[in-house]
Amino acid sequence: MSLRLSQKEVQSVIALPSERRYRYFIKKAADSNRVWGLWNDGWAMGVTDDKEPTIPVWPASEYAELSRIGDWQNYVPRPIDLQEFMHLFLPQLQKDGIRISIFDTPSEESVFVDDRDLIRDLEDELSKIE
Repeated sequence: MSLRLSQKEVQSVIALPSERRYRYFIKKAADSNRVWGLWNDGWAMGVTDDKEPTIPVWPASEYAELSRIGDWQNYVPRPIDLQEFMHLFLPQLQKDGIRISIFDTPSEESVFVDDRDLIRDLEDELSKIE
């Protein structure tokens, strides 16, 4: 069972610059052993400025909830086990040509990193808490 994040924490984190939001994402995902997406008979999808398909993920349900607007208003936050995310989800998305969009916020763009770098950063953080 995870504790709900305070509104103050959520607001202060979404205001962080992208690099700090990415670091928060890595730490929070490793601590909770999950990431969150938006689900409605399939994962919510977006596109990069270059029209590459993306699937957005967040470090906690409260952040995913903030993105339930527009095309995603009928989606609900859904957890993804971190090991499944790293070893099944990401490789399949890579095969399908879909990028992971990390920690999109209503006012800030997502962070995009290479899947290998994302996995490395998650594994590094996990090694600190094992």
